[in-house]
Amino acid sequence: MEETLQELFLALSTRWRQKDDNLAIGMSQNKLLQALEIDKNNLEKLLQELKAKIAFLGLELVEYLYKGELWYSIRANYCCPSEIKKEEEATLAIIIGSLEKMKNPNSAEVSIQQIKKKLVSGKYLSEYQFDRVIKNLEYLGYIKKGRKGVSYSPRTLIEFSEEARKHIAQESQKLIF
Repeated sequence: MEETLQELFLALSTRWRQKDDNLAIGMSQNKLLQALEIDKNNLEKLLQELKAKIAFLGLELVEYLYKGELWYSIRANYCCPSEIKKEEEATLAIIIGSLEKMKNPNSAEVSIQQIKKKLVSGKYLSEYQFDRVIKNLEYLGYIKKGRKGVSYSPRTLIEFSEEARKHIAQESQKLIF
């Protein structure tokens, strides 16, 4: 049992690149069920046991929906992303603010032109800075860039709870516009 919990911990704390080069964090429920060769009830029991064992370390088990599939991951309770710069943080806040206004923000896409208009036309960023920031946010797994817009990537869903994203959306509107 301990060995299974160790494997589960490793799988849920892993970050890896998918075939499309998007950052994946943790593991989908379907992949866990296949890898562990167990049913959903036994997986739930294992997850609850893991949750209890990692809590004293300041870690928590999170689940999130991505592309209609349930995923699990482990995150730290007491730290925030350190590799993003202020302009990336601000741009991500604007993206979060725009997505959270939509009916279903977790599966929505906001127009890249809309974000660009706010930040470049508002003279917060140059066009070059904006393009660089968007590329870096995508590479780091915070957003997914589509043909016409951007949407949440798993990392944003993991690192910012629904409540935190709503708060960021409110604050981004107050501070910039």
